[in-house]
Amino acid sequence: MNDVYRIDRLCLRYLDAIESGNLDVMAELWSMAEQDDELANALGELLDGLANE
Repeated sequence: MNDVYRIDRLCLRYLDAIESGNLDVMAELWSMAEQDDELANALGELLDGLANE
C-alpha cells in the first residue's frame, strides 16, 4: 500500500515540475522510471490525461 502512495507523490512532484517548468525534476523522474515500470506507466498515464484535457 505504501508503494501506491510513493507513485502518487512522485506524480504530484512531476505535475509541480511541469507547472514550474523544472526540467531537471522531470528528467530525474523519467530517469527513475527507466528502472521502475510502475512509475513509467503512471507518468505515461498522467501525460495522456493532460494531453486529453
